[in-house]
Amino acid sequence: MKEKYQDHHCLPVSIGGHDWPENIVRLIESDHTQVHKVLNLPYQKIRSFRLKTNHMVHRNSQEFIRELRKIHLAFFQNINMLPKKIQNQLRDSIRETTERLIREHNIELKKIQADARISEFNLTTRLSIIN
Repeated sequence: MKEKYQDHHCLPVSIGGHDWPENIVRLIESDHTQVHKVLNLPYQKIRSFRLKTNHMVHRNSQEFIRELRKIHLAFFQNINMLPKKIQNQLRDSIRETTERLIREHNIELKKIQADARISEFNLTTRLSIIN
């Protein structure tokens, strides 16, 4: 039987992700289901993020980055529960998405200490927007 594949947003649009090819990976259906079970955020947490950030005209403000970082940390807190193969796919996609954000928005990198198990997955632990 042939496996069915599905597209997965590594960083969900609901918490600041994009529909860019860099942010989408193809996963077999069972892996995709597993990712959503492990990395699921409660609706109230996403709603709280949106209420705090939707009014922000400047998405590169420190306040927005702080809220974005909190939601990303919450989203990726269980990443180590996924099989290594899937973790690697997500990591590579997040890295490519980060590189595109840096290019398109003239973002300057700043080293930020973060929890080691999720630091490479969390865009905002690697980025500081400088205007």
